[in-house]
Amino acid sequence: MKRSLNIGLCGMAGIFIIGLHSCEDVKKQPEFLPERKMEMRYNPENEPYYNIRTRQYEGAWFTIKYPSDFTVRHSMRSISSAEGFDSAFFISPDGLVEFYVFSPQWDGRPSDIEIRPQSEFLIDSDIREFNDKTEILYTIAAKDGSYKRSYREVKQYGGTVNWVLGIKYSSQRAYQKYQQAYVRFKKSLIQYADGYPG
Repeated sequence: MKRSLNIGLCGMAGIFIIGLHSCEDVKKQPEFLPERKMEMRYNPENEPYYNIRTRQYEGAWFTIKYPSDFTVRHSMRSISSAEGFDSAFFISPDGLVEFYVFSPQWDGRPSDIEIRPQSEFLIDSDIREFNDKTEILYTIAAKDGSYKRSYREVKQYGGTVNWVLGIKYSSQRAYQKYQQAYVRFKKSLIQYADGYPG
């Protein structure tokens, strides 16, 4: 009995010693923490826009050139022509901005961009009087902060001729990204009625 007891104690001591060695080995090993990879989220607002190629859109009483990679969405049908539209939207490939044009034969109301009180509010507006025309500038914003849209409405000859050009943008950075394309878009408007450029 004594012999077996001694063996048992020795065996336990051996296990204990092995256990101590194991703990020491663990302590001596350098600690390797997993590296945290920085997730770079793609933000289309940070990508520059280089496209200068355009396509021509023909409305019922106007033509306008828009970026070739934008998508066209027809809007208000002409009330003075059997074919064509008086307004249209042009959406950027990343969806950050949307150009707009309204140019009827004579006077008209752009009902497709009217403010929606349940989800939008008017930020600012300004009326500028000139000798031959009146300009109305206004900006509308979404109540949830998801976008703004700004317009320039021009009325000539006592309001008998008018057109509207505008841009909807998700942020100021998005506006800046497409600003030059928007300038080219605005300058390209030609009205058929009497040939007035925008």
